[in-house]
Amino acid sequence: MSNLKDTAMPAASMKPGRSRSPPEGSAEAKRAKDDAAAAAAAEEEEKQKRADAVKESFMENWAAVQPQINNNIMNLTQGVVTSQLEDVHKKMNAQSKRLDTMDEKLEANAKDLSELKDGMAWIKDKLMGNAPAGPLSQSLGHSLSAPDLSAGPAAPPPQSPFSSQNVENNPFFRDINPRILFFNTHGKEEVTKEEVVKSLTPLMFEANIPESGFQVVGDALDFQFEIVFPGDFSLARSRASQFKLSLRLSKGKYKTQQVESPSKTSIQFYINPDKNGLNVRTEILTKGITDALNNAYTDKTFMCSRAGGLVYCNRRALARITVLGEDSARLSWNIGTRVALGIDPATIDAAFSALVTEKGGQWS
Repeated sequence: MSNLKDTAMPAASMKPGRSRSPPEGSAEAKRAKDDAAAAAAAEEEEKQKRADAVKESFMENWAAVQPQINNNIMNLTQGVVTSQLEDVHKKMNAQSKRLDTMDEKLEANAKDLSELKDGMAWIKDKLMGNAPAGPLSQSLGHSLSAPDLSAGPAAPPPQSPFSSQNVENNPFFRDINPRILFFNTHGKEEVTKEEVVKSLTPLMFEANIPESGFQVVGDALDFQFEIVFPGDFSLARSRASQFKLSLRLSKGKYKTQQVESPSKTSIQFYINPDKNGLNVRTEILTKGITDALNNAYTDKTFMCSRAGGLVYCNRRALARITVLGEDSARLSWNIGTRVALGIDPATIDAAFSALVTEKGGQWS
């Protein structure tokens, strides 16, 4: 016992708070290392278990809400599609109504065109002295602005302006060339012929006319040019008409028609068919008498077909202008329409006579 007491370390000689590390390579150090590795592995396993638990919880929650999400997406999609379909149906119905309106207008225009053709044929026969008596000749009253051609002349009638001799001798009645169109710029702004060709080419392409199917004739710099459609007469005439019609989008609306000027500004241009003096004079007088009627009778609306020389009111033919020569013309009334509208012929006849005199030289 005395020896044990002699070899024991005094308590005062040990430092509190510090443990002695086992010697490296000892069994105690190896156990400590194995314990640390086991603790790390246990911690990693615990983390994986928590991650798996979170994933499993997420999948369970997703499985619970997925049907509702899918249902919401389906309802939203159906709502959008239904709304779009309803919008398409509305547009289709509106388009259908517009087409019905257009069909009605086309039928009315076809009827008016038929009446116009009959009237022009009657006028030509009348000028030739061959018009038979009929409803049309009985329904037209003649103004005092020109001789009444319904009365047979005592002497042989003067040569008709439609005769071939007058056509050859007087450019006022010359034949119309259906194979050419006229290009002119707004305000007579001068442009180069090269730019004219460049502006016309895409418009011709839209009308299915190849670049070789037309030619531009004129000076290198000018405000007006001729568009010539060469080749076979029928094909050239068809192409000229086809191109002119292709420029119109709807009533009163046309494609953009612009050409670049030397100063790099866009200039509006216009396309017109060939016209002789008879055509131009007919348009001027028809427009003039329509304006006179609108000014005299402000409670009514008068419209006209300038090319056909016809004046309308409420879509009924009211008057016809017949150009007899460079300085003479004739105004004929549809008596039934005139009486129904309460038109005083004396006032309009006087205005027409003044118009014929005033516009005498304005045909070229």
